[in-house]
Amino acid sequence: MAELAELLKAWGWLGSMVLSGLFTFLVWAMRKEFARRDDVSRDVQTLAADLAELDARVDLLENEVKHLPTHSDLKEMRDALSDLSGAVRETAATLRAVDSGVKRLETHLLDKGK
Repeated sequence: MAELAELLKAWGWLGSMVLSGLFTFLVWAMRKEFARRDDVSRDVQTLAADLAELDARVDLLENEVKHLPTHSDLKEMRDALSDLSGAVRETAATLRAVDSGVKRLETHLLDKGK
């Protein structure tokens, strides 16, 4: 035990210097690894501004989407177009029949005039 005390008396200053240097190096290394308070504060402010901008954009999109047709509206439009397509087909068939009759009348009137 006395030898340890003599050793510490003789070389303790060196051990103290080494530990102080090691502690200084660790503090310096941690400063590089961990974020500082002002850096974090600046990043939080930037993120808050970005979040506010995104919130405004989402509100704008929500207002625009309100005016778009829903799935049921699109189904109703599809059904109405289908009905309209059927009516156009029926009208086309009727017009072909009328056209045929008009051609017969035209032919008859032209033949009668000769």
